[in-house]
Amino acid sequence: MAVGLKAGAAVQTPPMGASYLWGLPQMPEFLEYPFFKSKTFEPYPLFFVGQVACAEAALFDRTGLLPDKGFLWFFADLDYYMGYTEDTERRPGRWDRKAVQVLYSHVSREELSHEFLTFPAETDMMPPEARLLSFGEVPDDAPGAKLLGVASDPEAAAAFAGDGADGPWQLLLQLPADEDLDAGFCFFVERAALADRKFRRAEGFLVKKFD
Repeated sequence: MAVGLKAGAAVQTPPMGASYLWGLPQMPEFLEYPFFKSKTFEPYPLFFVGQVACAEAALFDRTGLLPDKGFLWFFADLDYYMGYTEDTERRPGRWDRKAVQVLYSHVSREELSHEFLTFPAETDMMPPEARLLSFGEVPDDAPGAKLLGVASDPEAAAAFAGDGADGPWQLLLQLPADEDLDAGFCFFVERAALADRKFRRAEGFLVKKFD
């Protein structure tokens, strides 16, 4: 069974230590906000996708793959697909670690901070308001937003050499296109890295639509 995600109504400021999509991250001060870096562009912040309180999600994880404490934070180079720029070099398909970051720490809620901003202070752009998440059990192949299971998009699954029980990669987070995100997106992580809690080895896959 996978862990299904249901996004609730938008909130301006989520409770500290909550699980939610979009908004601004709550991270411990020792973690650095991830930036996209290349030889062509000045470094710019990856788009904050959401955070997961592992203790909440682990209650519905029969596989035991997820940590049972701490937090996961998801980031990707999604500015174009969130409507914040008219230019992109990111097309549907597999995205490497330069364009995707998943951070993990086993910190407690008391160690989190509101000090991490997605956009520079001089811009008027701000992310969509946070949408609080609730969790439940769903079949591995369920469509929609989920943690674990298998990717709904066959091209995404094929790109990661099959994300089933015996594949080298595991689907970590799947998000369908919705009113905020103009594309579907999947985060994958190597199974060995998942076991060692090395989530920075995650990669991604952009799809236009889930069936």
